[in-house]
Amino acid sequence: LSERIRIGRGTVIKSFAILQTSGKGRIVIGKNCAISSFNHLSTDQADVIIGDHVRIGPQVTIVGSSRQYRRKDRLIVDQGFTHKGIRIGDDVFIGAGAVILDGSDIGTGAVIGVNSVVSRKVPPYAITFGMPAKIIFSRG
Repeated sequence: LSERIRIGRGTVIKSFAILQTSGKGRIVIGKNCAISSFNHLSTDQADVIIGDHVRIGPQVTIVGSSRQYRRKDRLIVDQGFTHKGIRIGDDVFIGAGAVILDGSDIGTGAVIGVNSVVSRKVPPYAITFGMPAKIIFSRG
């Protein structure tokens, strides 16, 4: 593990999960979380912060940076990245195959449906599905 990756007590990371930092950004996972197999969590200059009691299904991608590509007068590879980071609150469930993009902020108790794509703020206790993820209803 890198010095920029912290894993809380009781957290389980299953086989073939990848956690990587390539810049100053950190990956911080709270206590009693479950990170399933074949997940990819990565960041560069910004932090990916995951709260306590979070469950992440298999084949989820969480990326704390985003490649720039809008200018047509420059090669995509030369346009750089943005680095907003990601925050995932406590007691969140992320379904299999979901993608959590740079700048996402998922509130406490939220549910992200299978194969959903999140790119913005998800309120606490919201249940979301789709590409892009849309709020279907709220818990409780």
